[in-house]
Amino acid sequence: MTQTVTNLGVNQNIVFDKVFLNLGDGYHSNQGVFIAPTSGIYLFSASVTSDSKNTSHEFDACVTRNGECLARILGHGDSSRNDQGSATVTVSLQPNDEVWIKHMWPAGAGLRGQYFTSFTGLMVVHSL
Repeated sequence: MTQTVTNLGVNQNIVFDKVFLNLGDGYHSNQGVFIAPTSGIYLFSASVTSDSKNTSHEFDACVTRNGECLARILGHGDSSRNDQGSATVTVSLQPNDEVWIKHMWPAGAGLRGQYFTSFTGLMVVHSL
């Protein structure tokens, strides 16, 4: 994420505005959602950093598959320091399954850009 995001809502998707590689066009940057193009075993990793200049210095996010939270990402900074949390999951996906990073709470949280907040996904094994 290159831009700092402020005033996130509860249960809002975190949209990653910079895409370095998107083979198969599975990541949809307008929605912040990865949609599996094919079945397989996938690995997803996310690092989320609070924005110390925002009103709320804490965040609770979730690696989400089809609406189900797979792993939580927490951070609590203060008025002069950021905090970063991360999670990595390996999951079996079917075509059209969706994976995204969802901001859980608090309302109004901010996340630091400048590549301090990131989301990565890759297919490890293609299912037959």
